[in-house]
Amino acid sequence: MNPIFLSALASLMRKAKCPKCKRDQLLSHKIRKGGFPCKFCGHIILPHKKS
Repeated sequence: MNPIFLSALASLMRKAKCPKCKRDQLLSHKIRKGGFPCKFCGHIILPHKKS
């Protein structure tokens, strides 16, 4: 893919690290609001709570 397109996509998406398998994955804003399964191991990742 085009490197300019990939850098623009990476700036719009956020990364999350699975606590179980320690692998990074890109997330959209909708997915980050609720819990979501890790695409590598299936572990449910919950959003961070604001204090």
